[in-house]
Amino acid sequence: MVLLALPFLRGRTAPRWIGYLLPAAALLTLAGTVLAPSGPAANLATNLATNLGPVLLMVALAALGVRMWAEPAPGAPARPRLHPSPA
Repeated sequence: MVLLALPFLRGRTAPRWIGYLLPAAALLTLAGTVLAPSGPAANLATNLATNLGPVLLMVALAALGVRMWAEPAPGAPARPRLHPSPA
């Protein structure tokens, strides 16, 4: 996750917030493994903290997926308009 974040943090790729979210997700996942190595804990706050890392990773990957899906492919023809403007 940290290596994936490097281009975002260096400013070569946008959006930059993903570059901050990915290392945070890695640290929270590691902390969750240390806090509850055998599974769910009895404390609700510990359970929320241990599950936050993977959730942040999925948010970052979903944001990247939406950006890639929304961009037109290079060399692709323009999309037809669903509702043509009245002339």
